[in-house]
Amino acid sequence: MSQSNILRRHLHPALAAVGFEKSGNHGFRRFRDTFLKNHTSCPEGLLRFWLGWGSEGMSGHYDQIKNDVAFRKDVVNRCGVGFDVPVSLASIEPNEPKLEAVVEQEVAVTV
Repeated sequence: MSQSNILRRHLHPALAAVGFEKSGNHGFRRFRDTFLKNHTSCPEGLLRFWLGWGSEGMSGHYDQIKNDVAFRKDVVNRCGVGFDVPVSLASIEPNEPKLEAVVEQEVAVTV
């Protein structure tokens, strides 16, 4: 599924239903940045990692936050996501392509 299909078929109608203007995937990054900086005590190195920003200087280069999964899980449990995830959304499963079963045919060999 392409990004434009996700935006057009799912995200934009969902935003319109709750009264927000159209936004793309970058809107999620901007929201996450604002929420983590202004409403939590998220460490700067972890914020940069979660937002996909490059390291800044040698200190960022040596930061091994990507390897510390337990710490990242602890911080995300404390910080949260910034909104309540409705139960109906938590159970949504992604669409999968419809694949037809390939039927192998037996070939009779005559000698």
